[in-house]
Amino acid sequence: MVHSRTLPGDPPVPGATAPSPPVRPTVTPAAVVRVVVVDDHRVFAELFAHALGTAGYEVCAVTFSLAEAVEQVGTHRPDVVVLDQHLPDGSGSGVVGRLRSVAPGVRVLMLTSQADPQTLMSAVGAGCDGFVTKSRGMTDVLAAVAAVARGESPIRTDLAAGAGPAAEGTDLLTPRELEVLELVCEGRANKEIAAALGLSINTVRNHVAHLLEKLGVRSKLEAVAVATAGGLVRGSRSGR
Repeated sequence: MVHSRTLPGDPPVPGATAPSPPVRPTVTPAAVVRVVVVDDHRVFAELFAHALGTAGYEVCAVTFSLAEAVEQVGTHRPDVVVLDQHLPDGSGSGVVGRLRSVAPGVRVLMLTSQADPQTLMSAVGAGCDGFVTKSRGMTDVLAAVAAVARGESPIRTDLAAGAGPAAEGTDLLTPRELEVLELVCEGRANKEIAAALGLSINTVRNHVAHLLEKLGVRSKLEAVAVATAGGLVRGSRSGR
């Protein structure tokens, strides 16, 4: 077989193979995370929606009541709902089940000005996937949205500790498990905890699994709620 290169305008050479066209890489754009914002403070809600859009999220709707939230979430089926706790027609934690009934699999991030353990416990009990207080900076809030979208359970809070009785099983935690728990309450991921304590990620995972079992909870978010309410962590360090 004859291989020949022809110049533009030259007649084709008999028996020659045509040069292959350049191969263009196929680029699949990352999926855009779709968000519904639910907050009755219109100025805050609209500014936050703008910040989300600037950060690359698709804001499907901005709603100001629970009834409107259920309708819009059912219509748009977003990936994440950012939900305030106190709304004119009820509590945010009270509507989480209804949101999931109209959009199964939707992730819910509680974003509230209520920095107290009771609100956190209410959010956890309702099945929220993350919790962040409005006293945190926008960087923290956007990071929490991203973490929830990835399937994580972020905590970004300024909670005051010691508002409730110590949880059952807390006396069984080892000093190292208490260290890990305090870093979990700061919202740190396992990789960050490992770096802070000079441990391997697998060791941190084991410590987290053990402390969850001892506290009788199923997630880091629940552990933070129990630890904060029981005064196991210093409130000044809760959140980052």
